[in-house]
Amino acid sequence: MSYRRSAERNRRLKRLYDKSWSSYSPGAWFDERKGRYVRCYRPPHSKRLKNQCNRRVRRAKAEDVQNGRYKKVSDFWWTLD
Repeated sequence: MSYRRSAERNRRLKRLYDKSWSSYSPGAWFDERKGRYVRCYRPPHSKRLKNQCNRRVRRAKAEDVQNGRYKKVSDFWWTLD
């Protein structure tokens, strides 16, 4: 990894941390042992949300699920925010 890419990644993680440090599921946190910002990918309740979204898709009408339209039934990543 080049220095420029690492610096950009660190800048973005710090910005994400500053924006979301007080929320329930922050986007990044500072690991004091490693001395750097670490990205948090999924909140703890994401498994339950994923199961609920999949259940909505399974129970949807067949024409609503064809050709990628299942994404409009319930969007997992939109629900996480």
